[in-house]
Amino acid sequence: MDGTQPVEELHDLRMRVAELEAMREEWQQAKAGHYDAEERLRTFFAYAPEALVMLDAETGRFIEVNPKAEAIFGRPAEELTRVGPFDLSPEYQPDGRLSREAGQCVIQAALQGEAPVFEWWHTNAQGEQFPCEVRLVRMPWGQRNVLRGSITEISDRKQLRLFELGRAQVLESVARGAPLPDVLQTLARTIEDLLPGMMCSVLLLDAEGQCLLDGAGPSLPEFYRQAVHGLRIGPGVGSCGTSAHTGQRVIVADVLEHPYWADFRELARQAGFRACWSEPIVSLDSHVLGTFAMYFRQPRQPVRVELDIIEIGAQLAAVAIEHDRTKERLRAANESLERRVAERTKELAAANRELERSNDELRQFAYIASHDLQEPIRMVSCFGQLLRSRHSEQLDDEARQWLDFVIEGGHRMQELINDLLDYSRVDGQARPFQAVPLARVLEHVQANLRSSIRDTGAVITHDELPVVVADKPQLIQLLQNLVANAIKFHETGPPRVHLSATRADDCWQVSVRDQGIGIDPRYHERIFDFFKRLHGRDRFPGTGIGLAICRRVVERHGGRIWVESQPGQGSTFHFTLPMREAP
Repeated sequence: MDGTQPVEELHDLRMRVAELEAMREEWQQAKAGHYDAEERLRTFFAYAPEALVMLDAETGRFIEVNPKAEAIFGRPAEELTRVGPFDLSPEYQPDGRLSREAGQCVIQAALQGEAPVFEWWHTNAQGEQFPCEVRLVRMPWGQRNVLRGSITEISDRKQLRLFELGRAQVLESVARGAPLPDVLQTLARTIEDLLPGMMCSVLLLDAEGQCLLDGAGPSLPEFYRQAVHGLRIGPGVGSCGTSAHTGQRVIVADVLEHPYWADFRELARQAGFRACWSEPIVSLDSHVLGTFAMYFRQPRQPVRVELDIIEIGAQLAAVAIEHDRTKERLRAANESLERRVAERTKELAAANRELERSNDELRQFAYIASHDLQEPIRMVSCFGQLLRSRHSEQLDDEARQWLDFVIEGGHRMQELINDLLDYSRVDGQARPFQAVPLARVLEHVQANLRSSIRDTGAVITHDELPVVVADKPQLIQLLQNLVANAIKFHETGPPRVHLSATRADDCWQVSVRDQGIGIDPRYHERIFDFFKRLHGRDRFPGTGIGLAICRRVVERHGGRIWVESQPGQGSTFHFTLPMREAP
């Protein structure tokens, strides 16, 4: 053996030591990394926002739970790791399935690689049930079959979903004018979809508030709905009859045991019902309108979310029922109003016919009476004038004065009768409307008033005047009365009268302006009344009918007449004539 062999062995030994040191360091790093990963996993598990559980599928017990799971179940981790999910569930789910059978199905699906997400009802330490959304995922755990379950309570979500969905559907149905049974049927189905396995019923109180009437029950047997329809309410009359009678919520966990259902147990058994909770439907003015009920096929007490849901269901039903009754009241009120309007219209039509007949008789009487009065008045005037001309010398001054009064009275009476005849002819001798140039009408007026114009020196001017659709003779009479008044009610200097016309919306507005004595604003309305005079006959002659005739003519044409005036500043009479198509 030479001296180099120990040296080589020493070198190999040192290399092995170095490799061992490197492996040791690598192992330490791996161990530290594993520790960090485990710490991160534990931190995530502990502070996850939802409840997390690790389930050993072989033993059916939890391996580990996080603080959120402790809170949601109301039990410490030590207790939870001694039980499994079926120990924390009711015997039956709301849809009627056995919890153990339904749970085994989703567990097997997760073990086969699926990741099922489903709704599940759990029970807390106080025995209260609550809905959850559960997700199951298989976890790598050596040779063990371990599932991770994430659990989120959804009570508030269900309540909010019901409120939003139910309100939207009810209000939409109401807005569409859907019949009340359809609206209630939609509401019942919405709540049934939210709580699988539960069946809804809406019962309405009759008009007397004594009997229940079938409103909606999409999942109830037809024979049951028929049996309940017409049921008289009272204490101990099932859940709904008692609730409607007392106006209070009634919870019956087992209808086959509760005294309220003593008379209806066989009916409930045939329908397959075991629990029934009923909430009164109350109006805004605190009157009971009916009941909203939930039925179950297993005995059970309600949990908070279910009480919230039944209360919301009753409130939404109240909205629909009150709207329908308001609509019905409005319909009845409209029908009553229509009947009253029809009766009143009939009465008014009869009154109008009677008034028209009376007016015809009055016009005929005025016309005939005026003609009959003309002759004796004419005789009085003529013989009075003969007496004054032939025997004036044989009469003293007082007798001659009396005779003058008789003659003057006869003239005034004849003038009054003529004006009455003119007034009665406004309707009695009306002619069809035609296209009439207003300038030609003014020419006729000036011709008729030639003597007055000549005697007073009156000056009549006008702007460009339109063609209007009117009764020509009445339009002549209207302008003649206004121009004659402008000439008559004048004191100093020659009268000046000016006519103009402007277009106002769908009317022609005609104006007759003068420079006469004017009219106090207090009398602007009064002067158009029958026999209304502002001055004595000794100052301005006349009967006081002229402006009444003007208003009658204008109103017959569908217009209106008014005056603008101040004392001493002249007057402007305005009247409107609607624009029409010439026949």
